[in-house]
Amino acid sequence: DSQIQSFTVEIEPTMINVTIDGVESSLSAEDPLTRPSDPTKPGYEFTGWYTDAECTTPYTFTNDPVGLNDVTLYSGWNDVRTTPEFTAVPSAISGLSYTGNDQNLANAGSTDEGTIMYALSQNGPFSTTIPTGNASDEYTVYYYIAGDEYHLDSQIQSFTVEIEPTMINV
Repeated sequence: DSQIQSFTVEIEPTMINVTIDGVESSLSAEDPLTRPSDPTKPGYEFTGWYTDAECTTPYTFTNDPVGLNDVTLYSGWNDVRTTPEFTAVPSAISGLSYTGNDQNLANAGSTDEGTIMYALSQNGPFSTTIPTGNASDEYTVYYYIAGDEYHLDSQIQSFTVEIEPTMINV
């Protein structure tokens, strides 16, 4: 006596790894890859999704199954930050004479597009503090705007300031 037996076989879909901007997830190889929402980033314009880190090969989203290969996508960006502008340019304080005490060497500048940085050397260190001098000498004050998230850094500029010697009558 032979008996007929019946079996049910369930095949699980193959899952693939999907990485979008460093975030990993998985997707059935039978499903299409849905275009994610366009990301935003202050000072940058989104240019699309790419299959390479250099963002030279755009990814084309279709309704076709994604297939058996893992997918990694990178977001592309154009830098649209602008050069910042001074609302008041830093300037030399004139008429300084030697006193033996620290004296500010500059009138403060201002901007709404970053932070003004000052230094007594072109290589810094730069800080938000106006440089001072206490010797009879000529000083070069360097300054620039450290741009905010919507602005680039400005070029370093400079001016000279002199603390004149004090004449003593004897």
